[in-house]
Amino acid sequence: MTVGENIKRFREEKGMTQAQLANAVPVTYQFISQIEKGIRKPNSEVLKAISDALCVSVGDLFNEVRT
Repeated sequence: MTVGENIKRFREEKGMTQAQLANAVPVTYQFISQIEKGIRKPNSEVLKAISDALCVSVGDLFNEVRT
């Protein structure tokens, strides 16, 4: 899975919308959508903010399988 796919999976597991995640980061929901679709790549600061908002490690966002 890609980073974007993992973000989407974790977000959905938490019951969050793209808008809710975007508000927590904070970025636009369009940016979250583009990350999840693989159109854009987040920088390290955004990745850290996303991982914090989803209560997972940055490493989890890169892993193929969640452990």
